[in-house]
Amino acid sequence: MSKIITGGPAFPGNESYIDGHPTSREGVNLRDWLAAQAISGIISAHTRIDGGYQVGLVVNEAYLVADAMIAESIKADQANAQAHREDDDDRPF
Repeated sequence: MSKIITGGPAFPGNESYIDGHPTSREGVNLRDWLAAQAISGIISAHTRIDGGYQVGLVVNEAYLVADAMIAESIKADQANAQAHREDDDDRPF
């Protein structure tokens, strides 16, 4: 089974504290959050006349959308990093 890339926490921030003690609860990961955002549109596209929808289809498509968004974000980050490295090559020092 391949490793699922979750994109890390959806809302990263500083450590939070409970009763004065640091905790590392990260909350929902980016993949789950993106899938949740996609679900309403997918449900509306797959709603049947009787008001139902195919749950498995909706969930699968929501995670396909989330995975595609994370993959595009990774590609953009890599292209941006490459552009910065090329800019550094032009500097005299």
